[in-house]
Amino acid sequence: MRFPRPRLPRRRRRSAPEEPPRRRPPRFVRIRDLFEDVRHAVARTLRRVGRSLRGALGLIAIPFLAIGRLVRRIGHAGSDFWFRRSLSFRRRTALVALVLIAYAVVRFVAVPGVPCSISAAKECPPSDDAIALVPDDAYAYVHVNLAGGSSQFRTARDLAGVLPDFDAVEQGTLQLAGLGDLSARADIAPWIGDEAAYADIPSAAGRPRPLFLLSVADQSAAKHFAAKLGGGSRRSSTFDGVETDSYPSGLTTAELGEFLVLGRRSTVDAAVAVSTGKAHSLEGSATADTIRGKLPDNRFADAYVSASGISRLLARRPGLPSQLDTFTDYSASRGIAAAVVAHDDGFELQIDSLLDPGRAKADPPFFAAFNGFTPSLAGELAPDTLAYLGIADPSATVNRLLQEADAAVPGVSAAFNRFNADLRRVGKVDLAHDVLPLLGGEAAVAIAPGRPVPYLTLIFNGVDESKARDAVARLQAPIISSLNPGQTGQVPIFKTRKVEDITTYNVSLSPSLNLSYAVWDGKLAISSNPAGVRDAIGGDTHLAGQQSYQSAATVASGSVSALVFLNLEGLVKLAEPNGLSSIAPYAAFKTDIAKLRSLGLSVSSGEDTLQTKIFLNVE
Repeated sequence: MRFPRPRLPRRRRRSAPEEPPRRRPPRFVRIRDLFEDVRHAVARTLRRVGRSLRGALGLIAIPFLAIGRLVRRIGHAGSDFWFRRSLSFRRRTALVALVLIAYAVVRFVAVPGVPCSISAAKECPPSDDAIALVPDDAYAYVHVNLAGGSSQFRTARDLAGVLPDFDAVEQGTLQLAGLGDLSARADIAPWIGDEAAYADIPSAAGRPRPLFLLSVADQSAAKHFAAKLGGGSRRSSTFDGVETDSYPSGLTTAELGEFLVLGRRSTVDAAVAVSTGKAHSLEGSATADTIRGKLPDNRFADAYVSASGISRLLARRPGLPSQLDTFTDYSASRGIAAAVVAHDDGFELQIDSLLDPGRAKADPPFFAAFNGFTPSLAGELAPDTLAYLGIADPSATVNRLLQEADAAVPGVSAAFNRFNADLRRVGKVDLAHDVLPLLGGEAAVAIAPGRPVPYLTLIFNGVDESKARDAVARLQAPIISSLNPGQTGQVPIFKTRKVEDITTYNVSLSPSLNLSYAVWDGKLAISSNPAGVRDAIGGDTHLAGQQSYQSAATVASGSVSALVFLNLEGLVKLAEPNGLSSIAPYAAFKTDIAKLRSLGLSVSSGEDTLQTKIFLNVE
């Protein structure tokens, strides 16, 4: 009898145990690994340097090996210390470190927007407390920073020390201010404080009256100065609760805060009224604040002329005031402000004129005809260039200037048209339609020393090369026909030369005039000497690389309407043999003039502003 086979339970195959999901290491572990990698890399580099030097330099390699081991140990100890601390400790420590770093940055780095009183890296601009005592109807106001601790005063003093005859200049300034009988160093310097100011105040009849405001560091010495200036014993009185002193010479003085105020009775009384709040001060003038706000904050001296001051003190005046009109536009100006900034290598003068847009549009200022540009052609000029003028878009500039000149002096455009008609008849070339439209980029006009005479160079960029070659070639005929070989002493000679694979065209018109031109890379260069074209194509050195130009050209750091550069040192050397030495003022200040290297001038014209910057390079 067969019994059934028992069925045993089937053994189930055991599945492989599941691996727990991998966790990403905590963030501090990754930071620790990075720290360890950096530490090992530094230590490994130092050890490698030590091993490489050990065979060659013997004992010198030992310090490198030791430093490598020390870095490794310090890094290991620091890593252990940091990552064995609790998370809260590390967070607090990191927060404290960030606060200290932020404080150090704000304190010792010139961060924009951080007040100078907080950041030691920023120097606070010199204070101007005198303006708070000047009436708001003042025609003009001048302020000088005399704070011995300010960088501007120290730099200006050092520059003045370079000029041997600066004392004479200083004394001449006192004479212009009506204080010619005094000595700045003997009578004023011993007692004056950190500020000196001057203002022209209108009298009842509208005439300008001087007002001096001098901060006082020594009261007794200041009173002695006032008595000397007044020419006798004083007579005291009270005005609005303020004691004033009058002297036989007509001088009146008053002590207003830290300032000694000097002037005629009416001007001192006006300052007293401002100090007591019975009259408004120039400090509260919105127009003056707007114009003066455009000046550099850190400056040695500044000046302001109101609109009424322009018409009273500057307009229709001969000499320097008439020249200043070109750069400020008296007819449209609402006010003028100027500042002198002392640099290590010279003085910078900035002049800002706030224009009335309506008046400026009706009667545009001279520089409104010039478009803005960034100068770039100094690299094409000779390194010893004596003078350089840079403008943009000469085609548009010439047309606008002709229109303005014709409005001022009728007939100018007609004269140009007659000259252009003669060119069309003789050379079949039209300046207005064939030449000027080609000149739409930047233009440079320069004078450089040459033999027997200095030579003139014109450079234009952004030109159409084929049209420029054709137009200049057609201009040769009328130029040659206008010259008489009997007068020039030479028959015109044509030549072509290669300069760095660029063809230059030369027409020798006289022993001192060798007209040369070339067109390349969108540029046109024309010169009265082949050297000018050679320098433009590829001279080894150029004007842009000269320190005198770099210093003077700081006035053209951005877009400008015009740039002028004068090589004063070269101009003086050129003029001395030709009669400059015989001029008395030059002979008196020859040693001072020898310290002047160059001068840069830029003008920027806008709808409601006209800004001029001048830099005088002194070495």
